[in-house]
Amino acid sequence: MLRLAALLLTLLAGSPHTQSDRQTIRFDLGEVAPPEGAGWNALLEPGRTGRLLIEARDSAERRTGVRWHQVDPWSDAEDEAALTSVGWPRFAIRDCFIARQPTRFRLEGLEPRADYDLSFLGPRRPSLEPIASGRFRSGDRRAVLTAAGPVLCEWRLEDVSADANGQLTLTVHGSPTEPVEVMLIELRGPFSAPQPARAPAEDLGAPPVVSAAAWAIADGTTGEILWSHRADTVRHMASTTKIMTAWIALEMAADRPELLERRIRISETADRTGGSTAGLRTGEELTVSDLMHALLLPSGNDAAIAVAEVFGCELGAPTPDEAVERFVAEMNRRATRLGMTRTRYDDPHGNSANASCAGDLVRLAIAARRNEAFRRIVATRQHVCRLRTPAGTFREVTWRNTNRLLDIEGYDGIKTGTTTGAGACLVSTGELDGQRLIVVVLGSTSREGRYVDSRNLYRHAWRQLEAAGGR
Repeated sequence: MLRLAALLLTLLAGSPHTQSDRQTIRFDLGEVAPPEGAGWNALLEPGRTGRLLIEARDSAERRTGVRWHQVDPWSDAEDEAALTSVGWPRFAIRDCFIARQPTRFRLEGLEPRADYDLSFLGPRRPSLEPIASGRFRSGDRRAVLTAAGPVLCEWRLEDVSADANGQLTLTVHGSPTEPVEVMLIELRGPFSAPQPARAPAEDLGAPPVVSAAAWAIADGTTGEILWSHRADTVRHMASTTKIMTAWIALEMAADRPELLERRIRISETADRTGGSTAGLRTGEELTVSDLMHALLLPSGNDAAIAVAEVFGCELGAPTPDEAVERFVAEMNRRATRLGMTRTRYDDPHGNSANASCAGDLVRLAIAARRNEAFRRIVATRQHVCRLRTPAGTFREVTWRNTNRLLDIEGYDGIKTGTTTGAGACLVSTGELDGQRLIVVVLGSTSREGRYVDSRNLYRHAWRQLEAAGGR
């Protein structure tokens, strides 16, 4: 008996949904709400058109999955630009549209084979009143709107079609001689909650999905960026800063090779520098050549300050403190000369607010790799150094390169970087079958993740270049 009653209710409703399933949602054609106290016609403004609500809510203020799209009757454009362009549809005002000719709409998210009541509402002071209304079943080919007055007798709803996902396209015909102002569209029927949007299907030709917030793959000879993601987005660069620090020092030493053999003494300022360290102690002595290894292999912030003190004085600074400031100024000058327009250095090590982007770091890597000493040091996996202590004895240290890609054949540089603000970063270079690449990853989610990200990007690039027959 209960089953028979349920069957009768279903047949009476004309769909699998009961009357209790039916809810009402409204689509407001206005761009903005009228000013408080304004009449319905206070918003007549030439050149302004209405905008449809994209997110629908039912009578209980619950979100629904139904979306309503208005289609430009002249261009068939469906994006919102069509709704805000001057003159659509020929005459429009801010809080409604004027129906003069067949106007097409699209509905998404309706239940397939369900019955819906559709009403067009317009201004009748002091309240909105129906202009035309009718019932249709999603999937039926024809439906008719009943006009609310004799002027609207030509209104009709036709060309209704639906697919299996509940998407309908319908055309409304209005009177060309008696235009109708429509402010709201009301839909009554069964509505389901929206499903989360899905990303597009996998593009097998696209670069791999990586954790890095920004990255770039570039030709290792020309610096041309071949593939990238947010390569111009400015981010903290962490210890990739030291590429610039080392390049300036080694370029200056290229003209004066004796600089690399000079013995320097570690200052208290360098010793006290926080962050990653090479373990240099106040008063210890080492050659500038060893100091460059302390800078680029264990990524010593202490070594970065020592480099800036030495070469800042070579730039004319009278004291070590002023030398660091002058050296950082030179870093910014060099960045400008290289066209690194999104790069700013505040220190020689990257432990503060230094910022750059993947594209700029590609430019720097190309320039730095032209220096033979730079190429040799960044490709070194470990370096042993004998430090002379203030007591005249010697202390031996071994510095290992933080770049784990060097453990794999074919990779030979360049520099890691990690801070809380920057995430895990890596500027690297590698060669396979004569194809040298530079890969920059900024903001990977972990230290190990930056190597996974980089290797996946290299593999993608080398495969694409091989398929294209090289470059």
